Amino acid sequence: MSNRYMPDLMGLAISVSAIYYLIYAKIQGNHLEKGFFISGLLAGVRLSYLPLIIFPLMKIFVLSNRKQSLTKSFLIGVFIWLVPMVLLTGASDLIMMAKKQTSGHFMDFGGTILTEQGLFDRFILLIKSVWADGFGGYWSSRGVTSIFLSTILLIQFIISLKDVSKKWISENKIKPIIICMGIYFLWILLFQNVVYKSRHVLPIIFFLCILLIEGQEKYRGKLFSGIVYTYFAILLFHNANLINQHKNFTAVKKLKDYISADGGFDTIISIPLMNFYFKSHQIKADFIDVDNDQDIKKVLFGSSNNRKVLMVGDYRHLFDHKKSSFSRDTAFYHNPYMNQMWSKITTFQMIK
Repeated sequence: MSNRYMPDLMGLAISVSAIYYLIYAKIQGNHLEKGFFISGLLAGVRLSYLPLIIFPLMKIFVLSNRKQSLTKSFLIGVFIWLVPMVLLTGASDLIMMAKKQTSGHFMDFGGTILTEQGLFDRFILLIKSVWADGFGGYWSSRGVTSIFLSTILLIQFIISLKDVSKKWISENKIKPIIICMGIYFLWILLFQNVVYKSRHVLPIIFFLCILLIEGQEKYRGKLFSGIVYTYFAILLFHNANLINQHKNFTAVKKLKDYISADGGFDTIISIPLMNFYFKSHQIKADFIDVDNDQDIKKVLFGSSNNRKVLMVGDYRHLFDHKKSSFSRDTAFYHNPYMNQMWSKITTFQMIK
């Protein structure tokens, strides 16, 4: 899931470092200052992971008598990435882009609860991301190997649950992890794109692995080790299959190659993000955004007799009386468990 041009793994590593210094490091010395400094770095590397550590940050800051020192450490971490960004971009441009990105994330393209309605559906998809995409468990349309993985995984979770419950009562070691994970779970459930992007659950998977280890601490026999090794052997085969499918490219890559090979499409109609992808890959055509009424009117009332028009996605309902003027062209697929984004893309051509 971390195979993206995004700082997810680096952000997770920084988050774990911050949690260590904020919660588990020895009280002596300036470990809390280190934790706040790393938290400031995290805000620039992966801002969406900040809710993961907000509980220990706020708790320590409220209870500490070194608020000035902690604040200074946090700001130093922030200034390390903020100052170069301001110098390179300009303060006014940076503020404008930050406002645009924040508004877009929550109200437009971010896939939050404000734009992708249905809390129950989001919850199910979040569980799917953790279970199927993260641990390789069984879900609809998955292979037989995922059934074996699910069986072994369920056994491990059941065994761990008993000991984790006891440690929750008797120890303070795992409580911070569970609280941090719970806060982050609510954050991504409401304000991250859990519908299409599984990578947001990486911290949850990591901390669940820690809880599995904690819950199985007293089980160290050969039989139990054999079960664990079997799980990883099946998972290795499982992942090798997904890696092999990565070599066959995603649906959008196949579509881009199809358009490039054809070379005859004068107009392409699709969503803005898809059109941006084509433009960034030097596809030469007039691009029509389905979200833009003026662009739609160009197709409705403009002359298209001599133009070859390709619609990416089924948006025929937007063209009223021209609805019957589009015929199905080609469909492109990839395994959605390899990448949930645009796993099936259907194209249509305008009939002259």
